[in-house]
Amino acid sequence: MNVSSGLGWIGTVRGRVGFLANPSILLYATGGFAYGETYASVLTTGYHWHPGHETAHPDNPVVPTWASFNAISVGWTVGGGAEWMFCQHWSAKVEALYYDLGSHSARGQFSPVINPAPPNSIAIINGATTNSDYQGVIARLGVNYHFNFGAVP
Repeated sequence: MNVSSGLGWIGTVRGRVGFLANPSILLYATGGFAYGETYASVLTTGYHWHPGHETAHPDNPVVPTWASFNAISVGWTVGGGAEWMFCQHWSAKVEALYYDLGSHSARGQFSPVINPAPPNSIAIINGATTNSDYQGVIARLGVNYHFNFGAVP
């Protein structure tokens, strides 16, 4: 079995609310909308066998099954951080965000394995399914330049 899943990219649209701990340090909470590319795939291959009965029931190859998805998922994010104004137009920040883009399942087709020995019955039914949760934490360090296009009161 081969399973993979992941997040291709993520974006957020957030607001933030904070307070000045001193004239140059802003502590804030942030939250809002999150979106991103989510994907997953599953593939099963192999053989079905009867240990101890190899002569009457030889190995039967399992018909490979697979499933995949790729989607733009939406969810939410929440976090917090601090921003320090270290000179007139420049600030540095540290921020942590938790995001949740939900869960998805990739469900493939079922493939029966026919037993070649009489009475030629179905030995097993092979299927491919994977369930993926898309939640995580993003930590950021940044430097911002502040454009002051007007007079600040």
